[in-house]
Amino acid sequence: MTMLSESPISMVVELFSLVWMEALMFTIAAVGYVLFSGGLPLFANPGKTAKKITDDSKDNSEEDKTEKELLSKFAEGDHQAVFKLWQRVKTFEKVPAVSLAHIVESMKSLGKAGAEIVGEIRTAVECNDAFADREVLATLLESLSKDKDSGVELLGPIVEIAEAHQVPVDVAIYETVIFKHFQKQNFKEVAKMVKKFESLQLSLTPRIRMTLISTSLRQSKLDEALEHLAQMPKARAAAIPLPIVSRLLSVSGKAHRLTEVVDTLKELKVKFETKMLDEVLAEALKRGDTVMCRHLYQLASSLSIPKSAQTFEMFIKSHASDASMVRALFDQITAKDSDVSLTESLAQTFLAICSVNKDAKLAGEVFEKVLPSLGEAPDHAICSALVKVYVNCELYEKACAVFEENMKPNQVKPDPTLSDMLMKAAMQVGRSDLAEDLFEQSPGDVAKHVTMIKACGKENNLQGAVSVFNKLKQGGVHMNSMIYNCLLDACVHCGDMDSAFKYFEQMKELDFVDVVSYNTILKSHLSSGHVDTAQKLLEEMSARGLPANKITYNELLNAKVQTKDRRGMWKLVEQMQAVGVTPNSVSCSILLKSLTMNSHNSDVSRTMQLIDQMEEPMDEVLFSSVIEACIRVGQLNLLSDKMRKYAQQGGLLALTAPTYGSMIKAYGQARDVERIWELWTEMTSRQVKPTAITWGAWSTRW
Repeated sequence: MTMLSESPISMVVELFSLVWMEALMFTIAAVGYVLFSGGLPLFANPGKTAKKITDDSKDNSEEDKTEKELLSKFAEGDHQAVFKLWQRVKTFEKVPAVSLAHIVESMKSLGKAGAEIVGEIRTAVECNDAFADREVLATLLESLSKDKDSGVELLGPIVEIAEAHQVPVDVAIYETVIFKHFQKQNFKEVAKMVKKFESLQLSLTPRIRMTLISTSLRQSKLDEALEHLAQMPKARAAAIPLPIVSRLLSVSGKAHRLTEVVDTLKELKVKFETKMLDEVLAEALKRGDTVMCRHLYQLASSLSIPKSAQTFEMFIKSHASDASMVRALFDQITAKDSDVSLTESLAQTFLAICSVNKDAKLAGEVFEKVLPSLGEAPDHAICSALVKVYVNCELYEKACAVFEENMKPNQVKPDPTLSDMLMKAAMQVGRSDLAEDLFEQSPGDVAKHVTMIKACGKENNLQGAVSVFNKLKQGGVHMNSMIYNCLLDACVHCGDMDSAFKYFEQMKELDFVDVVSYNTILKSHLSSGHVDTAQKLLEEMSARGLPANKITYNELLNAKVQTKDRRGMWKLVEQMQAVGVTPNSVSCSILLKSLTMNSHNSDVSRTMQLIDQMEEPMDEVLFSSVIEACIRVGQLNLLSDKMRKYAQQGGLLALTAPTYGSMIKAYGQARDVERIWELWTEMTSRQVKPTAITWGAWSTRW
């Protein structure tokens, strides 16, 4: 009973002890708080709290002040101060009011390298999350993408910084990065960006496709470019920029796929303009691709692309070897409904080509058509070009008439070059009065004296040539190799070999002798049948340190062929090759003449190999010689091989009637009727008029 009564009392005491302990611990904690915090919140010092708020506001005010100062310095163009203030701003723990684009611009103005600028931006973003804000970086990227002066070395790494901080990058920014890589010809980086798009499962935009087309074309990857073009929306493909169309046509022309690409562009309804045609044509003409130029002419005709004066001029130059085509272009320009007039530049181009083609008739028509546009007095350049045509065509009377009828009445004085041509023409037709008149206009002109020496030599007037030569010597003119060589040539032309040898010895003594001098004497020995003496001259040249040129070797080679010295012929060829003189078209033409039905097969094969090894392209004259040689040796299989190679360089597009005649004759002997008709159809479609040679070959084709 006693135990039961004491139990509740002990329990109360124990409970009271526990409560007392808890109260004591709370009291101790409260005292500690008061001691360490400066008092209870209820009794906090209002002045101290206000001071703390004021300090925070002061800090914010200082940051705002710094940012405002930075913006002010930027507006003033004080980029050094901007960069200094930036070092403080980038430590602020808040979204900056200052644009990173301004900071970048200032650093660029201070001449800091792209890597250093990128380093500053990367440090700011990594050290302060506020700069990794989506809007902050997006604004910077947009600014850089629009800045033409900012290169990909700046924009690219900042795009990577944005990606690393999970900031979405606009597709337009990627388009700009890819385009800037293309501009720098960083084609590997362009490929990497495309792979990135694929990994992100993003579709390539039309603008990116356009850049990829340009990238492929720069690397001459035509199939790749066409693949990108095919994947573009048709509406955008039809609006493909003009430079890309031009480049596409140029690359396809080099790959001999112009027709295929043109058909593709036509399906996409791409517009073909004159400017595009001119750009492609100019590039083809610059690299000497006449085949491409001819294809472009056909393209312009089939698509009715308007031609400018510049277009016509380039077509004229590219078709220079095709006289019928040059005539057709002239007719197009001078037609009543033509939008292009015959300018002085076009006229000079025509006359220059007429001079080479020896087309005096067309030259006269060009001169008559352009004359009204020249005003009262004809242009000196036009007159000079016409005189050159007539001189090259050996129409010396007409050349003199141009001067007397068009230049002299209008007091148009010939320059030294034109005066030389006119003197030559006057001497050729016995107009010594005109020649002397021109000569007297510049008595101290060495070039005039040289021209007179040459003219006298061609007229077999050696006495006159020597007289002019002596006048130069007596006038105190410094004599040289050129003057002596002219007199030497006059002596040889007039058949006075004793005088030629006398002056030749004088030249040796005066050390005026050169390769031209030796070639002149060598040619005279060969014409007299003194092949051995000519061969010794070759050795003498070598001893004097004068390397023989192609003219020297070709003269000797021709003599060997004429004397049927087969061993000597090939020994000379080997000698040429040993000293680094490559046989040219003249050398090969001479060797082709030596080939007959009885020639050794080794001679035939060696000759054909030399033709393949020529540095210069095969011209029509050499091609005609190949045809005739193949007919003589009875090996038309060789002709097919050479014809294929000649076609690859565009030669078949400009064949003349005699060459067609030779080809018809060759295939006639082979009884290849189909090929004969192809040649005849091709010749007539190109409006090449058959000559007596062509008709003769046609009549004997069976």
